[in-house]
Amino acid sequence: MKIGIIGSGIGGTSLAYFLKESLHSPELHIFEKNDRIGGRIKATNIEGEWFEQGATFFHETNQIMLNLANKLGLQRKAYKMPSYGIWNGRAFVSRSGKFKFMDDLKIFGSFPLSSYRFLQLIKKLKKEIPKVYDRLDRGGIVELDALLGKNLLEQFGKRSLFDVLSEHGISEKFARKFIEPAIRFIYDQGLEISAFAGLVAIIASEGESVYQIEGGNFQLLEKMVKLSEAELHFKTRITKIMKSEREYSLFSANRKVGEFDLVIIASPLEIAKIEFEKITLPPLLSQTYLQVSNTLVVGKIRPSYFGLSTKQMPTLILTTKDHDHPFTAIETLMETPQGDYVYNFISKTPAKIEDLETIFSDIRTVVAQDWEYAYPKIEPIKQLNPLVLDEDLYYLNAVECATTAMEASLIGSKNIANLITEKHGN
Repeated sequence: MKIGIIGSGIGGTSLAYFLKESLHSPELHIFEKNDRIGGRIKATNIEGEWFEQGATFFHETNQIMLNLANKLGLQRKAYKMPSYGIWNGRAFVSRSGKFKFMDDLKIFGSFPLSSYRFLQLIKKLKKEIPKVYDRLDRGGIVELDALLGKNLLEQFGKRSLFDVLSEHGISEKFARKFIEPAIRFIYDQGLEISAFAGLVAIIASEGESVYQIEGGNFQLLEKMVKLSEAELHFKTRITKIMKSEREYSLFSANRKVGEFDLVIIASPLEIAKIEFEKITLPPLLSQTYLQVSNTLVVGKIRPSYFGLSTKQMPTLILTTKDHDHPFTAIETLMETPQGDYVYNFISKTPAKIEDLETIFSDIRTVVAQDWEYAYPKIEPIKQLNPLVLDEDLYYLNAVECATTAMEASLIGSKNIANLITEKHGN
């Protein structure tokens, strides 16, 4: 069976790996428009250390990610949760210990009732998440709403985080001061985000249970591709899928690159911009994707910019939404042997050198990674995109209607692998 996978991010590479495990001698082809695998996962080596400039960390509740890392012999390291401060453009409205909302209740001292209610809300969502894995273990699920489950969708997916927080008696002041900056750090969005995506982002930054792959998250993708024995086609952007009686033809520009029994699109359709010929697609929701820039800076931050001394500076600076900042967040990643530091400067648009020189001194290295399509704007769910676009044409990134994360892509790929195996496996 000849299978074409469009996209070599964590979704496409894991799908190749899962299909190699479950099908008898599949012929797998992965088409990638760039000259590397990884999609929105990318790391850069500075001073002998790897620093993530895309998808950064995963949580111990991410069952598929953890299982794959363990199975493939990859070491994980704890993502060191930094001390943080919340900057409003003029002053820090809050500074505290480690960035772990679930454990460090002292930061909520002036909001005891809201903090308690918020933790109870998190527990409520945590009870729903394992049910997704239970459904996945039982086999392939054609409809995304059946995979996520009615309770999760009705209580969290179809409602904004602001509305859900309000319904649970959590004050807006508490939400704006503490919760929204964390959402901005992870998704560059505010309380208008869907409650499911927003609360999952908070869980993902919980306590000491957050990890990265030692040496870069990209290693997981490289191992999965190698073990899948898939043929990689770099710099091959698929521009058209044409259906014939028994197969699908893939084209790059005007060149036919092959005919396939099955095709899986493992890239957002908004980014892929594929033409479909002789295929009637079901109704699709088009999502808006946000631009984000991750700029690694080696130098020294200027405490005077923030009105603090060096000792007072937090290692993660979050920002409020009510001010036009030149950055969304600044994270101190490592002290170098030379005595300066590696920072991650996160902004909505490519960092301007004048902003960097205003905020940092003694700059000796700048490595920019601009993501034109970093992640979707995750609004309360009005429509879920279909996982199956045609008889043997699948859409892995349909899951991004609900949330976007490495684990979400893995859940999507595992489910589609289950569907294909049940239909075509021996």
